[in-house]
Amino acid sequence: MSTSQSSRTNWPDIVVPLIIGAVLGVAVGALSMVFDQGISVAVALTLGIAMLTGWIVLKARRRLRLE
Repeated sequence: MSTSQSSRTNWPDIVVPLIIGAVLGVAVGALSMVFDQGISVAVALTLGIAMLTGWIVLKARRRLRLE
């Protein structure tokens, strides 16, 4: 039988992208409010940046772990 790598996710794999996404999201929200953009734009940008950041960080961590 071949052994496969566990796909179990550790807490840092979840928490780190959330923290980075939240910080970037708050920064984008603050900038959009400073420049008088609508709240819906701030919310959309916040969610988009949080999701992209989380995905990028998770992929990078997995790639570094495999090497």
